[in-house]
Amino acid sequence: MSMGLEIQPCSIEVVANQHPAIGVYGENPYHITQLPEGTYNLTEDMLHGRPYANFGAHATDWEDGAIPLTGDNVSGLPIDISTPGSYDVTYSVTDSYGNYAEAIRTVTVVADELPVITMCGDNVTIKFGEVYTEADDNAQGSYCSPVTSVGAFATDFEDIDLTVTATPSTGRWPMQDLVIGGTYYVTYSATDSFGHEVFAQRTINCIENSPPNISLEPPAEVVFVADSDALPYVDPGAKADDGDGIDITDQIVIVIKDNTSGGTIAGPIPLHFAGNYTMEYTVTDQVNVPVSVERSVIIEGANLPPTINGFENSEPANVGIAVYLYASIADLDGEELRSYEFTLAAAPEGSILNDNGTFKLNTIDPPSSSMTVNAVLIPEKAGSYTVKLAVSDGVDTAVASHTFEVVEDPLNTVTQSADNTVVSDGTVVS
Repeated sequence: MSMGLEIQPCSIEVVANQHPAIGVYGENPYHITQLPEGTYNLTEDMLHGRPYANFGAHATDWEDGAIPLTGDNVSGLPIDISTPGSYDVTYSVTDSYGNYAEAIRTVTVVADELPVITMCGDNVTIKFGEVYTEADDNAQGSYCSPVTSVGAFATDFEDIDLTVTATPSTGRWPMQDLVIGGTYYVTYSATDSFGHEVFAQRTINCIENSPPNISLEPPAEVVFVADSDALPYVDPGAKADDGDGIDITDQIVIVIKDNTSGGTIAGPIPLHFAGNYTMEYTVTDQVNVPVSVERSVIIEGANLPPTINGFENSEPANVGIAVYLYASIADLDGEELRSYEFTLAAAPEGSILNDNGTFKLNTIDPPSSSMTVNAVLIPEKAGSYTVKLAVSDGVDTAVASHTFEVVEDPLNTVTQSADNTVVSDGTVVS
């Protein structure tokens, strides 16, 4: 009997129940270094300041959704990480249908490593009489301080900070009274939390100390003439080393002695007035007595120029006859004259001048502070002649002029040459 309802066919698919899906968080496998004591729970261990957590696992199920995990879902904890080896931490879940799933994290405990000591700097060589020292406790962190070239630091995989102790072979700091040729040591030690003690050693060699060397930049003596406009003296300096090739020029001490007053001056040396000074350069090292060199700085009084006196000529002054010129020259400072020069400054028109007008040029040799000089001139024409004489002392030059008249030879038959040879009618006679 139909009641007006129509039944439609349908299909139902029956599928197998799905197992939960489970996976671990974090690193897998996980490596951790052996720690020194007892059994540790990975949720609390510290590794180089970074906490190691039980990273855990996650699980989901098609029917049940996310499945929470508790301590009951984890096996294999705690791990004894004081003992090297490989350990499994197993995470497991069961869904509402009783389906089981698990994930495994492998934890490897690596054997402890010994600390390592690193020395800052190399072995040390010191000179006899010097003192060597380091801080008794040379913990400098995990680096060598840029301020010091000695000391040491230690690194360790498990321990963040390790103290390094420095012990001298002499038994106490500082190391002193060392013997030439002796070999000494600084021993560095550090102990990690496992009780592992490690050592490093620096060698200290004591050698004979060489005295320092010092030398002037030349010259050893400088002489100036006082000048109100002169700038102060600029010294060329000196150079020094410690006897073993190390430059210590910057350690030179300069003292300026005023030899006139017997005292010292701060410098620089003035060149405005006369004076006599000694510059003393001194350098020393930590062991030897000082060594010194000296430079003499002399400022002479204002220079007096040379003098020229008695500048005259021989008589008679005739055409064709040698005329001799004389002068007395001197240096009023008593110093040596450097040179003198006669120059023909004026002559009658048409005269033929020798050597571009210079008929006598002498350099005084040997030098003298006073002397008589002369020159000879054979006039070619009658008229007025002017001769100049210049004398130098190396600083100033004095100049004097002498003018004389030349007339025709009254006999007009004889000519005297510079070498006193007489020429008459073309015939040469003595």
